[in-house]
Amino acid sequence: MCYNERMSKEELFWQKINKNDPNGCWIWTAGTFPSGYGKFEGTQRKQWQAHRFSWTIVNGPIPEGVSICHHCDIPKCVNPDHLFLGSVKDNMQDAARKGRMSRGEDHPNVTLTEVEVAEIFLSTKTSRELANIYLVGRRTIRDIKDGYTWTWITDYL
Repeated sequence: MCYNERMSKEELFWQKINKNDPNGCWIWTAGTFPSGYGKFEGTQRKQWQAHRFSWTIVNGPIPEGVSICHHCDIPKCVNPDHLFLGSVKDNMQDAARKGRMSRGEDHPNVTLTEVEVAEIFLSTKTSRELANIYLVGRRTIRDIKDGYTWTWITDYL
């Protein structure tokens, strides 16, 4: 007899969890997405992030456009007590507060250094001139000058 004749999807799900983490995390032990979040094939052959499936089992449907965020910041954790509802913005702000967001020179797509940003901010040249010098768009220059980006550098100049 195969598993689905004896076990519900929920029962199968809970079997793939290690609850022995010292921090109270319930660690997903089966497959993962490239992002590191647990992967579970739920109902109707839908692939779920395991923490979202956990939330749904315990709390019901997730409202459209709402994220399931982790208090513990462990992508494989599916402990419902470690999860909370939030917007994408809430999730990003939570990550930034906890120092999990790459910024500045740590960001993989960065083209400017912090020294160059300081030079741009203090320069009296036009955005067009600076964009040509630093090989970035004029919008990048304006965002630095207007204090929309790199503020941890420009706030102190």
